[in-house]
Amino acid sequence: MAASTRRRGRAVLLWGAGLFLGVQLLASGLLDYCWPQIRFPEMYEQVARFDAVAGNVNVVFLGSSRTGCLIQEPTFNWVARTVTGDSRVTAFNAYVPAGDPILCERTLQRLLEHGAKPRCAIIEVCPEGVNEHTAWLRMHVGWTLCWDDVPAYLRDMVVTENLVRYVGTRFLPLYVYRKQIRRQLAERVVAGFRSRSAPPPLATPLMRAAAQPAFHSGESSENASAEGPATTASRHIAPRIDPTRATTVGLEGIQRELLRYRPGGNSAAALERLIKRCRTHGIEPILVSVPLSSAHRRLYNADVESAFQAHVGALARKYACRYIDHRTVLPDRFFTDHHHASTEGGSLYSQKIALEVVAPMWK
Repeated sequence: MAASTRRRGRAVLLWGAGLFLGVQLLASGLLDYCWPQIRFPEMYEQVARFDAVAGNVNVVFLGSSRTGCLIQEPTFNWVARTVTGDSRVTAFNAYVPAGDPILCERTLQRLLEHGAKPRCAIIEVCPEGVNEHTAWLRMHVGWTLCWDDVPAYLRDMVVTENLVRYVGTRFLPLYVYRKQIRRQLAERVVAGFRSRSAPPPLATPLMRAAAQPAFHSGESSENASAEGPATTASRHIAPRIDPTRATTVGLEGIQRELLRYRPGGNSAAALERLIKRCRTHGIEPILVSVPLSSAHRRLYNADVESAFQAHVGALARKYACRYIDHRTVLPDRFFTDHHHASTEGGSLYSQKIALEVVAPMWK
């Protein structure tokens, strides 16, 4: 009697473990290929926002939160339209958090699937973004890497100590993504009660701007042309930031990442595929190293800089695309930390890139 009870107990335990594992594996597949917006909602919020203006967009910005802070769509549009005389110039800032070439490639793919046909794509590049073993892989593991990514990324996950984290997303997804699942289910319930058929558009504080921004070329919004309408930023100037403190916060991680710097690996391969995809779809790719604080730039020693410039230069020659280095164009007082621009800095840079990068190629 006791032996049969033990056998039944083991059988129940094994069936329970098998059922648990089966449910988790099924959930990981569904989250990978049916509901990826649960894993990486920021990307799909951008796609939803794009759907509202898809027919008008002809300039797409691809990059990280650095690009998110730097590019103010209304400011860029107003300046570009004024300079080119073309009222159809319309930018879309498709930045995503930790948006290195791996995520930029996937973002562009989603936009193309939703009908994007931009004339040009301005792609953020930086030394750490094309490093052989990117530190941003820690975020990619949770947000975008699926079952079919294992062959390409397994070695990187081992080297960067992200394999355990990835295994968790595969075999315990209902636990790993429990907060995202609850939040999105709650949003859907609320949306159902309110009879909403689509999620609200993405709106971050740094991307909100007046419909008619100022057009000026000085270093401060106070120098705005009297003939141009005032911006929200110029009417409500944020308190001055102390660059000696703010621009040194968070540099330790970048410093560690650059210790054994070498361009290559999955990030570099993704950048090359991204450029090729642009060419295939008739999109002009423009590579831009966006502004960074002086403290951040000092981390790029001669070896890092030489390797990065050689890599990006080779890509630019191979695919006949432009590479523009804007890392030094904003003084430190226009940064909130070592690599994110303030609202005022974003306004200035949006005008600069409209004037100096897009307007000449538009003509």
